[in-house]
Amino acid sequence: MDLLVTLTLLALASTGSLHGRPADRVMSYITAVTYFEGKCRFWTGDVGMTADEFRLDLERRFDRRRMLVVEHAADIPVRCVRLAVRSAKHAGFNRVKPEVRADAGAITPPSNER
Repeated sequence: MDLLVTLTLLALASTGSLHGRPADRVMSYITAVTYFEGKCRFWTGDVGMTADEFRLDLERRFDRRRMLVVEHAADIPVRCVRLAVRSAKHAGFNRVKPEVRADAGAITPPSNER
């Protein structure tokens, strides 16, 4: 869990500003969705997942009382963002916020997966 807190704080520091209520942003989890070779990939760390794997990971490792931020590039297909939000809601998150970020993707150094 310390890794998640560290990653969240690093993401906050790199944004330069807080969006919405500051307490919500600080206490939120940062995830991402990307699109590569016709497939949506979902990220909670450095390994891309399918939507079902993403949902299961969120159910198993995350406190669903917190807000979940889903970062994505501006040009990603809308269906990928909708699928990420739907998967998070099915995992039990009530507060899910998609955000556009140019550098959305793997949360830590990327793996060899492509």
